[in-house]
Amino acid sequence: METAATPPPRRRLRWPRGLIAFTALTVIAAAMLAAYQATLTPIRLVIDDQARLLRTHQQTAGALLMDAGVGLYPEDIVVPSDPDTPLVPGMTVSVQRAGLVSINADGHIATFRTHARSVEQALLEARVSVGPYDEIQVEGTWFTASRAAGHALPTAQTTGREPTHITIRRAIPFTVYDEDQAATYLTTAPTVGEALHRIGVTLYLADGVEPPLGERITAGTNIYLRRSIPVTVQVDGRTLHTRTHREQVDEVLADLSIVLTGQDYALPPLDAPLEDDATVRVVRVTERFEV
Repeated sequence: METAATPPPRRRLRWPRGLIAFTALTVIAAAMLAAYQATLTPIRLVIDDQARLLRTHQQTAGALLMDAGVGLYPEDIVVPSDPDTPLVPGMTVSVQRAGLVSINADGHIATFRTHARSVEQALLEARVSVGPYDEIQVEGTWFTASRAAGHALPTAQTTGREPTHITIRRAIPFTVYDEDQAATYLTTAPTVGEALHRIGVTLYLADGVEPPLGERITAGTNIYLRRSIPVTVQVDGRTLHTRTHREQVDEVLADLSIVLTGQDYALPPLDAPLEDDATVRVVRVTERFEV
């Protein structure tokens, strides 16, 4: 009698316990992450016209800005303005930073944050008045008051933490006495010569100026001009054009090192007074004896 062979029993595959625990933790973490992502609120954050999209679990606008590391100054403009405003999906939170401005005027320096977009607006906000002859320096460049008023200020995004420097140079009065005429002007020029140049005064080398051209000008300075007169001298076949303060013919010839010898003479005579735009002719006389 034959007996059929019995097949061996099948062995069950057993997963290692560590692998099973790791797989379970992975599945749980994925589920938690999916749940976390599903509960994030999408928000559009705009800072100085630069926008970015955020997803957050924060509940208010103020908490969102703190979580994003956005530092604020009291002068910054935040929309919504109430930091306790609840966040809703798709909401926009914007921050417009105030620029930092430093104004140096009349011996005082004022530094403040402002949303002014021009030099004129910043000066009005700082209560600094500017006269029509004053000069304004913006970031190292000088402008007249009228030109600087509409000059645009850099934005906070452009300047960062560095302030925009504005310096006011006040115009001061001075008086020019030109022969028998006197006139008072306003200037920001540092020296007498520069002040005269700016008001269009033409000076000749022989003209006298008191105080000297290089003297520093201050408020109330009186400038005296002593004008020279033009003189033409004809001598030895040459014509010399000069200007002088001298009053007589002989003094002009002496300044030009022109010497009269023997029977030489001048027309007009040496002791004649000089007139404006005078012409002096030197006549050479030679003697010759014939035997």
